[in-house]
Amino acid sequence: METVRGTTGSGAKARELTVRMLEGEPALHLWIHSPGAANGGWDIRVKPEELLAALGRVGFRPRPTGEPDATASGPAVPPEVPELPRRLANYFTAGNWDRALARYALFAEESGWSIPHKLEMYAWAKTAFQSDSPRPDRLAAFTSIYDSLRGYWQVFRPGRATLTAEQIFDMLGERCTPVSRRAGLTLAAYASGTGAEVVTHAAEDLRVMKPLQSGEFPTMAVSKFLHFFNPSLFPIYDRALVWNEVFDAFGDDYATFCTSAGLPAWPDAAGAGFYQNYVAWAASVVQQADPNLMEGFAAWFAGQVAGEDDPAGVLRDVIRYYATAFEFIAIGAAKLLSDA
Repeated sequence: METVRGTTGSGAKARELTVRMLEGEPALHLWIHSPGAANGGWDIRVKPEELLAALGRVGFRPRPTGEPDATASGPAVPPEVPELPRRLANYFTAGNWDRALARYALFAEESGWSIPHKLEMYAWAKTAFQSDSPRPDRLAAFTSIYDSLRGYWQVFRPGRATLTAEQIFDMLGERCTPVSRRAGLTLAAYASGTGAEVVTHAAEDLRVMKPLQSGEFPTMAVSKFLHFFNPSLFPIYDRALVWNEVFDAFGDDYATFCTSAGLPAWPDAAGAGFYQNYVAWAASVVQQADPNLMEGFAAWFAGQVAGEDDPAGVLRDVIRYYATAFEFIAIGAAKLLSDA
């Protein structure tokens, strides 16, 4: 067993990587944990040859035995790192989506964006929109989502909430049936035309929840409520991460997609056209993804919330949360590019 000392990506917190190989088992155990910890952290098993291959793909070249150490006579020359792709779909392929998810997990830990809290919110959403519980129970579950979005997520800032939790709950249930979980529309099954039409109508119906003085469509607020209504279809959009980072990294890719799909990349900001385009782009990326992506994403998500209670059985459903996978991988991919 060997232990390597390091830090989180920002350098703010100490971490250790413990590497061991059990007798008779052809796999390495990699354990990332706090210094001196006896448990906790993240423990994964990998094949040594696959780990070496991955290191090679990111530009690492081990120094052959007998080769002089560059640091002995001067500064080390870093290896050439191949330029990371600027096409988002590339990060959803085998061998790449796991890197993006690992980077997202690092971001989530350092920024306090709690993945276990997402699990809790998905449990409330499942009760609100995917159960046969009495209306008071379903409304109470949705009110927990509403309060979290209004408080922790500050979904109504800037601006003001004009609708109560009950009013939004009823709007989702009455006006958004064609895009509900039970309707079966997902990013994987999304098709232009009918899909675009129902997404746009659903978004437009919700715009009254947050009037903006600018007259622009409240994309962030609407996307977050729609996401928990159906996390298989609606990706979350916000300015801080999606616009400032994902679009900074992959905006040209988005525009190219829109051109090929016959969509205006930057439609009138007063309407829901931009969010409809964003959903269509996400669907295109997901439909090109590694066939094993969602199985792997579900396992990764379960690892991030290990030890948390899951009475609603959300972890059984995550394999169909395409919009969640898109959001996490897109943000992770943008951060990989920023790191490079």
